[in-house]
This record gives sequence, C-alpha cells and structure tokens, in this order.
Amino acid sequence: MTDPVNRAEFDSLLPTRDFSRRSFVQTAIGSGFAAAVLPVVAQSVITTPADGLLAGEVAIDVKGFRMPAYRAAPAGGQNLPVVLVISEIFGVHAHIADVARRFARQGYLAIAPSCSCARAMPAATAMWPG
Repeated sequence: MTDPVNRAEFDSLLPTRDFSRRSFVQTAIGSGFAAAVLPVVAQSVITTPADGLLAGEVAIDVKGFRMPAYRAAPAGGQNLPVVLVISEIFGVHAHIADVARRFARQGYLAIAPSCSCARAMPAATAMWPG
C-alpha cells in the first residue's frame, strides 16, 4: 500500500501487540472454552404438521395406572408397525412429539410414553427398586 491514508486505516485494524505462539494458543483455547460453555440455541425449529395424522396425548392403562403418552399415527391406518419414541430426562415435550409425528408421516404408529411418571406407579418399585 503506497497511499499513507489507506496504510494508516489498514494498520488500525491490526492488533497493537505482537502475537507469539504461546499467546496465540492461549487465545485459541480461551475462545474455544468460551464457545463451549455458551448455551446452544437453535436458529430454526422444525415442526412437523399433524395434517393427515391422528396425533395427540393419550393415556395408556398399565395395571390400573393411566400412564400419559403422546401418540401419532396416519389417519385411518390399521395394523401399523409400532415405534416407541423414548424421551430424555425432560419427558415428552414439543421436540419428542415432533419426532413421533415424523415417524407417523412415514407410516408408523409412534408412541412416546412419559417415562418420568413411572416412579408414581404402585408396581414400579418391583420393576425399578431404589
């Protein structure tokens, strides 16, 4: 750059101190740590429509206990293959229901039982001691 004005503007964008390999590694590790501890935020939420599906909350009778679950199936479908959609610790929420609707769109009867209520079952102590 031969123009002194452009050279001064360009130089203003450069760091004011010299970087050594050590300071570069420290900065890279610090930046990586900062990025790793930030909360993950989805920029777009995928929502599968329930058009043409029989979808919604149901109660499944388990030895007298009514276990809540989310069910999604193609409307009018009979003798469908079954897929159990197991949720993580947070239970059946919007994402789990969306996964069930995706399976239903592929021709499955998708059931997402609320496993978090299993401890409330009277017979649960025999199956899950502790």
